[in-house]
Amino acid sequence: MKFLKFAGIVSIAIVIILASFFSLLSSRHFYSYEFEKQNIALFSGFSNSQYSSYVGQIVHNFFSEKPLYITDMEGNAIEDFFSQQEITHMYDVKNVMQMALFILFASFIVSFILILLSRNRRVLFKHAAVGILIFVLFISTAIVMNFDFTFTLLHKILFRNDFWLLPEDAVLIRMFPVSFFADFALFWGAIVTVVSASIIFLDVWLWKNFSKENSPFLFIAVYLFLSCTLF
Repeated sequence: MKFLKFAGIVSIAIVIILASFFSLLSSRHFYSYEFEKQNIALFSGFSNSQYSSYVGQIVHNFFSEKPLYITDMEGNAIEDFFSQQEITHMYDVKNVMQMALFILFASFIVSFILILLSRNRRVLFKHAAVGILIFVLFISTAIVMNFDFTFTLLHKILFRNDFWLLPEDAVLIRMFPVSFFADFALFWGAIVTVVSASIIFLDVWLWKNFSKENSPFLFIAVYLFLSCTLF
């Protein structure tokens, strides 16, 4: 039973962390904000609408079996938009994204089953939320202390080659500077923190305002709502 409890806590935490990640990954508002903040127009030569279109195509390709190619605003393929090294790296990134998506859905199924089987559902949610907050605090500390080191270490863990070491004039570097990923990490952490804090708040509120018999089922409904919203 302790193993099932631990598995339930971990799977809920994974769902919240990865669902928040994919929610931000698909946010056009975030990319528009970063376009202005990072002054990407100056370094890439793209307009905001072009940048939004190209980023959308890149993100869409993560979840497609088709090879990566970029089209202009009229839908015509742009030849040699990316170098071969960039294309190879993006293929590696696609594999990581698809694996993360598989882990997300597998964790959602496992967590939902274990929530239904658990006799103390609120403990699963509360411990998952607290664990996430500790995780975010740890990662935030690492980023603040030395983001470049954390960024490099993450790439070395996720990729088994050096194709991610792109030249400074690469299109990907001009579209997504290192400071872009620092902001992504901060926004991601903020979303995860808000969701986790909301779960802790709901734990207290539901327990005070509803009967002990109904409160766990309300937690299930809230969990499904949050998952669908983030997905």
